[in-house]
Amino acid sequence: MMPTTLPVPREFRLPENRLPAAPPDGVDVSGVAFAAVRPHPDADFTANITVAGEVPPPAVTLRELADESAQRLREAAGAVVVAHRGEVGSADAPALTQRPTFSGVVGHTLHDLVRSVRPDTGAGTDTGPGAGTGA
Repeated sequence: MMPTTLPVPREFRLPENRLPAAPPDGVDVSGVAFAAVRPHPDADFTANITVAGEVPPPAVTLRELADESAQRLREAAGAVVVAHRGEVGSADAPALTQRPTFSGVVGHTLHDLVRSVRPDTGAGTDTGPGAGTGA
């Protein structure tokens, strides 16, 4: 499966403890432009970084995009709390960051998870046990 192309060019550098990832057989990765994983999973969980994005309609605000992102996560993960949301950037290049938190069962163990998202770019990081807080 070919990765999705981002609508705008992006450059980024992976942390030293991440490797580019190929999707496992049978896993739907539609909409993902790039993925990276930790080389050594923690128990049954592999912390990951995924990059996806699209150009939203001009009338949609960053706050509306952030609300929509949190709602999509709720549809997949259930109870989600936006632990932090903040406006960053400038008037010429506004941005908004948010950090939703939720729990998920990995193996037979419940883990607290964090997803750091920049709705202006669609860039996100999912983190889990031993994975840090993302960026």
